[in-house]
Amino acid sequence: EVDWAGARIAFFDAESGKMSQASLFVAVLPCSGIIYAEPFRDQKLPSWITGHVNAFQYFGGVPQDGYPDNLKSGVKRSDFYEPDLNRTYQEMAAYYGTVILPLEPQTQGQGVRGKRRIDFVVKIIAKLRNIRILSFPDLQQHVRTALEHVNSAPLTGKSESRWTSFLAEEKDFLLP
Repeated sequence: EVDWAGARIAFFDAESGKMSQASLFVAVLPCSGIIYAEPFRDQKLPSWITGHVNAFQYFGGVPQDGYPDNLKSGVKRSDFYEPDLNRTYQEMAAYYGTVILPLEPQTQGQGVRGKRRIDFVVKIIAKLRNIRILSFPDLQQHVRTALEHVNSAPLTGKSESRWTSFLAEEKDFLLP
């Protein structure tokens, strides 16, 4: 599942000299629940594509399919059988050999199986709530640190983390 997290994160923008808001790109794999998150200054198409490419690098492979909500930066028209994707988004998917299946409007926000895995990113945002973020690079570093903490922490009621679950059960099913 891929999406922009609903909440935005405040940081001091040295370029403008004032506080600014960053959007958080999020990708979550279904089996392990491993999360990739990265802040961007905007939600435009180049950021959307870069978020995907960086997530593939983080996971060390490409999921066979992707499920975004019907966001403007990637999807022109939603249809489960013949979605109309932005051309650049479709070309990125073809290059990596993955299939993009935008969620139907009635299931948006509920994920592939009716469960919103993207909401796990709230844990990352919560870890940044009381931190003064002094620049965009500082924000990027804080997100990376929080992301590693969330992915490495033991899952509720289990002795394994998202990382160990991912490596044991999911990594081998990713495309190269």
